[in-house]
Amino acid sequence: MTISVLRSLVLYYTGWFGAIVYASRGEPELATAIIGVVVLFGFLNGGLTEVYLGILAIMLGMAVENILITIGATSYPESSYLSWSGFVPFWMLLLWPLIMRTLAVGECLGWIRGKWVIAALLGGVGGGLAYLGGTKFGALEFPSSQMYSVVTIGLAWAVVFPLTIKFRMFFEASLFNPGKPAMNDSTKNLDSGDTE
Repeated sequence: MTISVLRSLVLYYTGWFGAIVYASRGEPELATAIIGVVVLFGFLNGGLTEVYLGILAIMLGMAVENILITIGATSYPESSYLSWSGFVPFWMLLLWPLIMRTLAVGECLGWIRGKWVIAALLGGVGGGLAYLGGTKFGALEFPSSQMYSVVTIGLAWAVVFPLTIKFRMFFEASLFNPGKPAMNDSTKNLDSGDTE
């Protein structure tokens, strides 16, 4: 495991646990600050490309999270919102660019690029379990039955996670690296010996 992969893994879990723990304690300001610092680190590390992809991830997250709330798969306690938050808590939206960053070549989930079946399985199982973990901490709730919510979220993430990977690969190739094919499998770059 390279240093960049390990760093990515540590940063991801620091952001996720920090956001979940402080949101569950009714401190959305601290939840937002912790995840915000981790996302900012990703932006600084990934440059302008990461900023654009982070904005795309927030927009995608806003759409997906609003759908999950609307269909009764998730809800959030009043205490997890900042006073100016919209329909989805801001700390939750900031988890999306964090996930997007892990999909960069050389990061902890960069290996999954182009492996669509594995991505769908990982998204489905991991997505459902991540939200379930959030409910165990008390950062979010399942307003319907736990089974309905976990299955619905799992099915959504089985589609959303590979789609997020495709978005990242497409935008990296077409907008930020013109001249390269937009949907190539970039996993070969992982063997380049990134040991920073």
